[in-house]
Amino acid sequence: YNRERPHSSLKYQTPEEFAAARPFDKTQWAQPLELPDGSAPAPIARAAE
Repeated sequence: YNRERPHSSLKYQTPEEFAAARPFDKTQWAQPLELPDGSAPAPIARAAE
């Protein structure tokens, strides 16, 4: 993991500095995703025949 070298896409901050300046709000992920009754997620691939 790059902890030393600043990166241009992070405005020349190290990834660690960039992350520290943006606190992550874990509460937004605390609740599981709910699907409407009778719904199921679409399959990723077709079943083999």
